[in-house]
Amino acid sequence: SLIGGISWDNSSTSVRSKAEIKFNTFFNGYDYSITKINNSQIYIADSLWVFNDDNFIELDGEILTVKNLSFSSKNQRALIDGIYSLSESDKVDVSLKAFNLSLLNKIIPQTNFQLNGIADGVASLGKKDSSMIFTSDLTLNNIEINDYLIGDGSIKSNWNSLNNSIELNGELYREN
Repeated sequence: SLIGGISWDNSSTSVRSKAEIKFNTFFNGYDYSITKINNSQIYIADSLWVFNDDNFIELDGEILTVKNLSFSSKNQRALIDGIYSLSESDKVDVSLKAFNLSLLNKIIPQTNFQLNGIADGVASLGKKDSSMIFTSDLTLNNIEINDYLIGDGSIKSNWNSLNNSIELNGELYREN
């Protein structure tokens, strides 16, 4: 077993970036482990995000299972749940509730691209014919790119077995 933690405190900047992530990992042989994240929190751009304690991440050979790994900040929530394996019936879902997309600007390196707005819905990762596929059903509100208001809309993607491809359907609209 391994009891560990990751922490940092970026107090030298004007925007708070701090974390205290605690985990317990149990190993059984070379190809099995199960990890629980508990009593953990992280500040991203002055926003406190708290991890739920009722979660686990299990690695069993080539099967990755993530159960109820969620973190929330006020009314925002992100939840990761599912199985990623060689089976085409397995998938990992990322569910978003009132998720402020501007948070991504703080996590990914600065570019000429700034994103703002709110996302709700589910995005999923799975396998099809040994390739990773992405599906989604997301609702977007008040989307801005580089401070330019694009509007509201949705993004839906599904696997098209006939064409062996992903179908992406999206719309963004703006009312004046």
